[in-house]
Amino acid sequence: MINDIRLVFDLTRYDIKAQAKETFLGAIWLFLWPVLQSGGLIVVFSALQGGAVSRDFVLSTYIGIITWSTCVMIFIAGLQVMKTHRETITQLVFPFHLLPVVDLCSKFIFFAMQFVIAAILWAAFATVDPGGLFALNILVFVFALFCYLLAASWLASVLGIVAPDLAFALPPIFLLLLILSPIFHRTPGGLPETIEIINAFNPLVFVVRTLFDVLGTDGGGTSFPLIFLLGGLAAVLVARWVVHVLYQELGKVI
Repeated sequence: MINDIRLVFDLTRYDIKAQAKETFLGAIWLFLWPVLQSGGLIVVFSALQGGAVSRDFVLSTYIGIITWSTCVMIFIAGLQVMKTHRETITQLVFPFHLLPVVDLCSKFIFFAMQFVIAAILWAAFATVDPGGLFALNILVFVFALFCYLLAASWLASVLGIVAPDLAFALPPIFLLLLILSPIFHRTPGGLPETIEIINAFNPLVFVVRTLFDVLGTDGGGTSFPLIFLLGGLAAVLVARWVVHVLYQELGKVI
């Protein structure tokens, strides 16, 4: 266990350094890109609405977008992680289950820093009062989200071997679902019934609604994400058991 943690730490550090060297701006771009992406979507949505949007809407939408985008990015990367590290798997004795963990950690660290900064801005400038337990609830949400994404990464690593084309087909679908999600449409019943049904079964919508409850966007103050936390812990246990069985056959496919 200790050796696995040490290996994940070393590989995550190496992966972060490699990502920073891939662009001219280095690590700065990893922070700047989500801001530009979120800002562009907010500007377009505001223009389509034909009017100005509130400060609370801008801040909460930004936090929602970076959370949604990070979930999608990590899941898509999970679909490709085994193919990307084929040589590591075939030429070295390497524990399969650590590859998705390393990929998740290297991406989640940047998200966590952006998320905490955004949460501080929300607490400082939002018109609603988040409440005294806001910081604790934010930390619990981030931890629970990591658990969900760990489970999703493990499952995606297997799914990517079975259906590799999903890595190319899913991004535009997730973008469409983002535009139709509660991140932009806060009024209940404001979307067609078909879209409401899709949102009801979309796990990312569950993440977003829990996030908005933690932020207290409805003005009722922050709420402790207990169900979200318990679900995340259960998801990790179930996913680890499932991939433990499937990884035994994974080497034959790769």
